[in-house]
Amino acid sequence: LGAGVPFATNKADFTVGASALPGHAGEAVYGNFFGPADRYTFATPHAVAWDRRGREVTLVHADARSVAWDVADDGTVVGMLQTADEKHLAFRWRHGRVQFLDDLPHPPGWRFESAYAVASDGSIVGIGTYQGIATAFVWHE
Repeated sequence: LGAGVPFATNKADFTVGASALPGHAGEAVYGNFFGPADRYTFATPHAVAWDRRGREVTLVHADARSVAWDVADDGTVVGMLQTADEKHLAFRWRHGRVQFLDDLPHPPGWRFESAYAVASDGSIVGIGTYQGIATAFVWHE
């Protein structure tokens, strides 16, 4: 797959992850747990995908950092994007387009910060806030 860290794949071998290990920005790691046996320096992670031939697919643009956590068999990808002002946004990537869950229909009082998994029916689970309190969520279309 080339440089990056894969987190999930679907039956079409579409694999998603990040260009670097989330939470390790600027860190130099030794050994082969996170990379080659030589020194491996991680940069800021950005959500990426790889097709079955290993070609990289850019998922998001103009983010401070992001990660793609999961992919459904229909190719829908979910993850987290952080903006330049450090706001976290849960996203869904579908048909080549990023959508923030906050912009999609949902009950009032919710703010979605990170989407961790997507089911075959399109349901998405993650974390966010409900009326300002950190809460896990299940989002349905």
